[in-house]
Amino acid sequence: MNKNGEVDLYGYGGFVARLLKAGYAVVATDYEGLGTPGVHPYIIADSEGRGVIDAVRAGIQADLTLSTSWFSVGHSQGGQAAIAAGELADSWGRGLDFRGTVGLAPLTDIGQAYNYGSPGPVDRGFYLLALQGLKTQTPNLRYEDYLGPQALKMMAKTENDCTSKIWEDFSANLGDKLNDFQFTPQTPAAALALQPLLDAQSVPRGKTPGPMLLLQGDEDPTIKVAVTTQAVRNARAAGTAAEFRLYPGQDHYSVLASGSDGGAATDVVAWLNSHKP
Repeated sequence: MNKNGEVDLYGYGGFVARLLKAGYAVVATDYEGLGTPGVHPYIIADSEGRGVIDAVRAGIQADLTLSTSWFSVGHSQGGQAAIAAGELADSWGRGLDFRGTVGLAPLTDIGQAYNYGSPGPVDRGFYLLALQGLKTQTPNLRYEDYLGPQALKMMAKTENDCTSKIWEDFSANLGDKLNDFQFTPQTPAAALALQPLLDAQSVPRGKTPGPMLLLQGDEDPTIKVAVTTQAVRNARAAGTAAEFRLYPGQDHYSVLASGSDGGAATDVVAWLNSHKP
């Protein structure tokens, strides 16, 4: 809820409203471990992708008038989830009619996003979450190998905090209070071990059975343009019909605005319309 008691969909309300107005039903996953028992496998691509497809099936079960045709659309971490869902469309999504992927400022190169274990102050809180996600896949991962003693004491707090609180407590404030050593692998061996774990979650990883559109602003401080353009090249190399659109003057969030305002919402709707059955 915002201060007026209205549901603001974490700032995505305007973008979702554009999709609804265009005639699309919108469902969203809360991801494994969020709203369900267990640890959230943060940045684990297959977990996110399955969650997206499960949400599509749940929506169809809730309203039998809905079509089985679907698109995966996501922003930031959700962009990673959208790409992963597309890659699982022929397996986990069998029986549904997958039409394509849209990723807005998507998280694609996971190793680069965390500088392979040496994140900048802004990303320190999310580095803690990434370690938690990796541990769900690699149970023998030891946090003490990747965090200094002060940062290690704060790990438990991230299990219950929402993203905005983690940003405030672990990224913004601790950027000034703790040195870099607290948020990095503690030995060369640990640094080498972390690299393939992060890279394994990067997307795209293969051919998607449908077209792909990736978009972002050229003033995005979080997702680098060169990284997203490389993701498009990777998708094309795998055989996916992928395209990229860049929005001058837009950042990580303003890219969600309407096309007339320089953002992507209008263009996304047009792309969806051109690929629907």
